[in-house]
Amino acid sequence: MYNTQHNDTSIGLPVALESAGTYSLLFITGLIFLFAEKNPRVRAHAQNSIMVSILLFFPLFIFHLIFISAAGILGFLPVIGHLLGMPFSFLNGVDDLIALVAWVGFMIHGFIRATPYKLPWSKKATTFLQ
Repeated sequence: MYNTQHNDTSIGLPVALESAGTYSLLFITGLIFLFAEKNPRVRAHAQNSIMVSILLFFPLFIFHLIFISAAGILGFLPVIGHLLGMPFSFLNGVDDLIALVAWVGFMIHGFIRATPYKLPWSKKATTFLQ
């Protein structure tokens, strides 16, 4: 079921582990594996990791900052501030949950599948990294 063979990796780890590792620190490990690894499967996952970081996790981080700032600012208003800040706190929690599920999902997918999952809007951007 799992593809853990040691075929043609520059670092010496199993291909499946390196593919999952490209997502571990998002674009940072994506760049490291893109430049250090020669295996095409790992390089494909590294390219995808960079694109996912830019096109999915960066906007989620911006939303996180907006929601947490709005909740914090509204929280200072007496009485009504807590009621106005609660929806933003809830949206911040939903945003964090989406990011966590996507991050773990991409790592599991990288471990199990040979071909990376491509975001629909990242096809043109991935050719930039080849």
